[in-house]
Formats: sequence, C-alpha cells, structure tokens
Amino acid sequence: LSQFHMLGVQILCIGCGQSKVAKTFAEQINFTGKILSDTKRQLYRALNLKCGKKFVVNKWSWDTMLDAFKQGFTQGYFTGQGCHEQLGGMFVINAQHGFVFSHYQSYMGHECPY
Repeated sequence: LSQFHMLGVQILCIGCGQSKVAKTFAEQINFTGKILSDTKRQLYRALNLKCGKKFVVNKWSWDTMLDAFKQGFTQGYFTGQGCHEQLGGMFVINAQHGFVFSHYQSYMGHECPY
C-alpha cells in the first residue's frame, strides 16, 4: 500500500459490518487506509454485488476456505456480522473520470488478479 500512498492514491475500504469489526479486520491484515462501515448495505446493493448460497457453496469456495483456515483465518469473530453469503469486489474510482476499474467476485475466493 505504501507505493500507492507515494503516488497520492487514497485507499478506502467499505464494509457492511459494525465499525469495531472493521477495525479488528484492518488490524488483522495491517490495513492502514480509511475504513467506512455501510451497515445498511446501500452501496453493496447500488453496486449490484452478489449474495446467495449458489455463489459460496461450490468446490472452489470450499478449497479456498480450507486454505484460509490453514493460514489461521476464521469466521468466528465475525459471527452475526453482515451475511456470510455475500460477495464483494474491488473498485478504482477517479474523482475526474468515475469508475476506472472494477472487479466483482463471482464466487467465494475469486480474488482480484491485480
């Protein structure tokens, strides 16, 4: 992230959980950017992000989950936060030109290739 900061890029994370959960998440991944919480999921719906069992219950998702657990990640702390069936994405927004890049997760574990 420091390379982006040197270029004047602001990194922003917007989640659907409570702010204390977002703070803990940021600490776990050493995220130093700004974190916002959209508990009503207005942005989530506006971006038409996906949610549902058909996106999270598949072989790829199970393999990804097992790999994450092996690395020490768990869902335990986040119980009751948001929806475990929702998928996210990554978006680059330029103040002058609007969206210049978007990556929508198609399934759990579908990470942005960049």
